[in-house]
Amino acid sequence: MRRARAAILIALLGLLSAPVPADEDVPAKFTQANDLYAEGRLLANQQKPQESAQRFQQAAQLYEQILGSGFVSWPVLYNLGNAYYRHGRVGKAILNYRRAERLAPRNAEIKANIKQAQQQTKDRHASRELPSFFRSLLFCYYGLSLNEATVLAAVLYFAFCIAEILFIFQRRPLLKRATIVLLLLTLITATSLVLKIRNEDQTPTGIVIAQECPVRIGPGKEYNVLFKAHEGADVVVLGERADAHSEKQWLRVKVLIETVEQGGKEAKRIVGPEGYALSSNIGLL
Repeated sequence: MRRARAAILIALLGLLSAPVPADEDVPAKFTQANDLYAEGRLLANQQKPQESAQRFQQAAQLYEQILGSGFVSWPVLYNLGNAYYRHGRVGKAILNYRRAERLAPRNAEIKANIKQAQQQTKDRHASRELPSFFRSLLFCYYGLSLNEATVLAAVLYFAFCIAEILFIFQRRPLLKRATIVLLLLTLITATSLVLKIRNEDQTPTGIVIAQECPVRIGPGKEYNVLFKAHEGADVVVLGERADAHSEKQWLRVKVLIETVEQGGKEAKRIVGPEGYALSSNIGLL
């Protein structure tokens, strides 16, 4: 039993121990990108759209270089989303806001920018969020990042083991209650961790980053178009297929948009049509 507990603890801590390569010039590039973004905003206020668009594009390229070097943090992703939003690339803005949200799920500015960017999309977003009451109740799942949930589960499990050992030698009611509480908290946090790993790693999601994304009935341009999703739409990736006639990759996706189909006297709302889309049109989270 104790060996199993030790193995679980080591596995949880192992998720945090992998080294992350980083570019030594990251601080300088980050500062330069921020300066370019500030210049772009100033030029935009001066009614110089071409010059401002160029600054936002240059800032986005530097943020992308930072991420490409292996240094991933929510401020870089958040600023990259801002640069794309200012440059008019709503899909890539939402994509990077969502990536930042995974690392900083309690950040109010990220959530506000996601909602603001979604208002600029052509497709009606089909929200999957639970009401705020349930999100508060399931704080370990919605309020913690994957790394935070991992650390908290490890700490709670370690505290539970210590409390259980102390209770074995000192049969005190207080230690018994503490052991039970720590066990419940450990189970809740561990369950949230397992669900986050499954949903984030085993159920890929993404954002449409092309201005228009045809969704077809099969993996190839010879198949009929079912509908057209637009930039910024949320998708769930259900599978991947290669085109038999080319080297292009296709994703079988469920698009999380709401459409209205007229049938008889009443309109029928359909959520999440499915089909195949080119992988180059989808940015994966």
